[in-house]
Amino acid sequence: MPLTETQAEVLAALARWFPARLSVAQVCAITGLAPSTVRAALRTGTYDALTASTHYRPARWWITNRGRLLARSRLYREFLTHDATTTTGGQP
Repeated sequence: MPLTETQAEVLAALARWFPARLSVAQVCAITGLAPSTVRAALRTGTYDALTASTHYRPARWWITNRGRLLARSRLYREFLTHDATTTTGGQP
């Protein structure tokens, strides 16, 4: 099943900052998306084995190997070219 644009943006943000484990707030800062939107995309990614998270609060999220392969595929590669450092000053 193809990713939505929002899911692709979230996956690309995790791929760009790999191997960092990011909070929802950090992903929001990178993507400019609302927290509820990011959480929904991360949950979907977890169900599809594209993302994973810690079990403690606040949860930290990362991209899985399967997610990295998908993010680098021709279909989603354009989302990786966005420079996250311009919106976050170099910090996730």
